[in-house]
Amino acid sequence: MSRRFSGSSAAYRAMALYETIPDLQGEPYILDALNPSEKSILLRTGKLITFKSGDTLFRQGDPHGGIFIILSGHVRTYYAAPNGREITLAKWPAGHFVGGPDILGGGQHIWSGEALEPVEVLHLPGQVARDLTLQCPAFALALVHALAHKGRCYSALLQMLATRSAIERLAQVLLNLAERSVDGRSLPLHVSHEELAMLIGSTRQWVTASISRFCKQGVLGREGKQVTILLPVVLKRLGMGGEADL
Repeated sequence: MSRRFSGSSAAYRAMALYETIPDLQGEPYILDALNPSEKSILLRTGKLITFKSGDTLFRQGDPHGGIFIILSGHVRTYYAAPNGREITLAKWPAGHFVGGPDILGGGQHIWSGEALEPVEVLHLPGQVARDLTLQCPAFALALVHALAHKGRCYSALLQMLATRSAIERLAQVLLNLAERSVDGRSLPLHVSHEELAMLIGSTRQWVTASISRFCKQGVLGREGKQVTILLPVVLKRLGMGGEADL
């Protein structure tokens, strides 16, 4: 069995489209809110399921079958338009749950969830989640905090998509990703141009061309596969709707 989530840290932050990291600080990790006895009840009540990379946990339009608490790995939630185009809502790490917003069951899934790597989850059908909220106040409160956090995530996503251009969104995402690194400037190697495109609502080709242009302009530096932000002030200006002034 894979190593399960055992505590909150910056390494377990969700990846979403938002303006600044402080906007989404204080990520609620459900298991952190429970004492050992409550965790034991939760693990006994739910069903442990493992998924391979690329597997679908739940699909947009399917009947809602409950929520999934991520114990290890990362899950991408995304919406697919009728023309097949996808936009990433968020990339959720261990400690979060996916499968909302109808956490108590009923209705249909309004987006999909996909394993980005081998994932282990604890599945709670709607009725089970309902019973646990009545029996365990700490679990109910943890769900409320988690839903509030997701509400902030999706509100930030909507605001960014509605008010920022693609280049502004890309600049902001690059800054947010680099801020998580040790030096505050290096972009994570595991985030592909395709992932960036689906996160900001653009295409992989456009993201690749934009990053190449940033490198030629000296805004970004590239050494092998590692990309580093050299002129963060330029990206900050772009992210706020200003000109690059190079």
